[in-house]
Amino acid sequence: MKIKALFFSPTKTTQTIVETIVRSIPDAEIQFDNITHRTRGQRDTELVDQDLLLIGTPVYAGLAPKIMTDYLKTLKGNKTKAVIVSVYGNRSAGQTNRQVHEIITQNGFETIAVAEFVGEHSFSDADYPIAPNRPDADDLKIAEQFGKQIARSFHKRLNPDLIGEKPHNESPELLFDPPMVNENCDNCGICSLLCPVNIIDENKTDCIGCGACVRNCHNKARTFPEKIQQFQVKLNQTCTSRREPKLTYSI
Repeated sequence: MKIKALFFSPTKTTQTIVETIVRSIPDAEIQFDNITHRTRGQRDTELVDQDLLLIGTPVYAGLAPKIMTDYLKTLKGNKTKAVIVSVYGNRSAGQTNRQVHEIITQNGFETIAVAEFVGEHSFSDADYPIAPNRPDADDLKIAEQFGKQIARSFHKRLNPDLIGEKPHNESPELLFDPPMVNENCDNCGICSLLCPVNIIDENKTDCIGCGACVRNCHNKARTFPEKIQQFQVKLNQTCTSRREPKLTYSI
């Protein structure tokens, strides 16, 4: 089975889940397509000629990020099978899977399975942990099981009613002030390299709040702005109960 595994994953939680799933599909010939650092600008339409398209997306405010949905709208299939995997920070996956399903169905894809997994929240840090260290070993075991199930469900189309309600709105372009820089900064450039929207190099303010620069700074020189810090406190207090992965497929 030829598989295109496409994902947007600034902090690599979605990437970890996607890679675990597809590597568990028997006899898979996999093309990984990490779009994290190439989601801006105009794109030509791309025909997906693999047997299966597996989409991995983080959840921002209950939906897929706009830069992800804009990318998906450029893909075309020919009754190509698709699997949708959303990864959320232990709060809610919202309507993400149904949203992505609606987009790709219009472009020639047939959804055969969807899943919701938990990853450490992009606003999580040492002071305000939110789903820390997720996905963990138990999550990855379930991801492996899902990969094997995808092979068994390949010829079965999933009832859209099982995916959830249609979203009423398009993905909002959620923008924040960029993370602040303190005196620990040694100008190593890792934050600039990892920023998926290039706001650090270009000195812009349209931060999407992905957390990649804060999570990966070895000197802890970047901290979230006040608006995100307010979210951190609330999420740290309200998202403490462990949520488990949810798999949906036809038997």
